[in-house]
Amino acid sequence: MANSLCRGQEERTVQKLEGKWGIPDEIIGRIKVTRPIKLVSIISFLLLVFLRTALAADASGTWKGEMSQGGNITFTVNAKGESLTGAWIGTTGKECPIKDGKLKGDAISFAVVDEWQGQPITLLVKGTVSGNEMRLQIDADNGSWGTSAVVKKQ
Repeated sequence: MANSLCRGQEERTVQKLEGKWGIPDEIIGRIKVTRPIKLVSIISFLLLVFLRTALAADASGTWKGEMSQGGNITFTVNAKGESLTGAWIGTTGKECPIKDGKLKGDAISFAVVDEWQGQPITLLVKGTVSGNEMRLQIDADNGSWGTSAVVKKQ
């Protein structure tokens, strides 16, 4: 009796998927619902993935601010999914491409090869995005220098 009840629920669930949401038959054929709980788990997982993507911080745009040790910074970011590209304009006024840019939720990180006193220096930038503000920690990759910065979206 229990098996026939589950099969009946499975058939009704599949019919709802086909009729209500217009999910193609080939996809429905891949979903084997042995219990309604499995379907709820699948839908919940997909909803969480969608919400994480929808609620990810919007880092795209131009950002300007001041470093705690002095000097202004400006950079432009283009975010696509979890990947970032763009350019940084440091205190020297030279435009440097953003490398290894990542955006996961509200966490942002990237590297920039800039110049200090005629020598190349790699800056590692990590921080958080919250609305129209980023709080960043900027460190030289060799540990010789570091500062924090708050930048605002322009």
